[in-house]
Formats: sequence, structure tokens, C-alpha cells
Amino acid sequence: IVGQMDHLAYVELELGSRQARTSPTPFEGDRRDIRLRDERHLLTFHRGQQAPTLVVRVREARKMQAMLRGDPLIGEGSLPLEELGDAVQHAEVRLFKGAKEAGRVKLSYTLLGPWSSETAAA
Repeated sequence: IVGQMDHLAYVELELGSRQARTSPTPFEGDRRDIRLRDERHLLTFHRGQQAPTLVVRVREARKMQAMLRGDPLIGEGSLPLEELGDAVQHAEVRLFKGAKEAGRVKLSYTLLGPWSSETAAA
């Protein structure tokens, strides 16, 4: 078969037992960049003694291979989340596949405190 395939990638987010996944997005240019716009995900967690860690995985979206073995991993990284507050925070997560650096994910997030009737009234 001759022709150009559309290559898509998506980001998986994992916080404790909660998971979210972005929409598959086409690669841009030769560097295999993807830009996600207007993607928002809510992941809840119970704050225990340890600060939670956000695990970030980027996968290439495939059709037939996904049915057999799952989508191939491009890279994986993690981000410890420590500061509560209303301010939007920005981070860059380095991705690795094995010991080799595989890319970076830039993200913005807000880590909010527990919901209560007092915060709802404010």
C-alpha cells in the first residue's frame, strides 16, 4: 500500500487510581509535535501522607495494533503535585522510554483543596 498515513498521538494522565485521556491529535511537522487545545480533565484524589504524583504517558494511536497489543508508548514521565491553591501552575514533564529521553509535555494545572459547604458558599 502506497500513501501517507495520518499519525495520531494522545496523552494519558493518571493520578492514583484515576485516569484520563486526551483526544487523539495529529502530529505537526517533522519533530512529531502535537498541540492539544481546549483539553481539560478533572482527576480527583484523596490527599494522604504523601504528595500525589501525576503520571503522564504519550502513546501513538493505532487501529489494528491497538486491538492486538495496545497503542505503542512514545514516552512516560511523572510530576509530583505539592502545592494547593487557586493559581494555575505550569510544568514541563520529561518523558522517557526506558533510559532514553523521548520528549516533553508542557501542561497547566490547578490543585484545589477539599470541597466543602463553606467553600461552596464563598
